[in-house]
Amino acid sequence: QHLPYWITAADAIHSVFLNEYSGIYLKFCTPIPVEKTALVPSVYSKLFYFARLRPRLLYSIGALVRALQLCTPFRRVLDPTVGVGAGVNLCALLAGSRWVKPFVLGWATTKWLWTWLGARQVERAYLPITLSIHEWEDKKAQKKRSTKTEGSGG
Repeated sequence: QHLPYWITAADAIHSVFLNEYSGIYLKFCTPIPVEKTALVPSVYSKLFYFARLRPRLLYSIGALVRALQLCTPFRRVLDPTVGVGAGVNLCALLAGSRWVKPFVLGWATTKWLWTWLGARQVERAYLPITLSIHEWEDKKAQKKRSTKTEGSGG
C-alpha cells in the first residue's frame, strides 16, 4: 500500500519542495480551454480561490489537521490508511486538481512528528463531544456530591 501512495505523491513532494505547482504528472492534467467570458468558470474561480494557495501552505494545513486529529476523539473516527491517500491522490490526478495532493502529503507525513512531539488525545474527550460546559460542570458537581455521600455513609 505504501508504494502506490509514494508514486502518486511524487509530484506533490516536488511541488512542496519548490513551493510551486510543478511536477511529473501535470502534463497529464491540462485544463480544458474555456471562453474568457464564460460565467461558470468565473464563478468557480471566485468560489474556490483557495485552490491558488501555495503548496507549502497546503502542506502545513494538512499537518495541522493531522495534529488536530491526533489530539481529539476524531482519532478514533478518522484515520484512513495509506491506500486511501493513494486513492485520493489518484482522483486528484484524474480531476486535474493540484491543491489536494500537498494537503494529503502534509497529513500523511507528519503523524510520526506529532507523535514524537507528544501529540496525544486530550483527557476526558469522548465521542459524542459535549458542547455545553455547563453540562460538564453539572456532571462534575454531581460526581463530587456522590463521592462525599459515599465517604460519609460508611
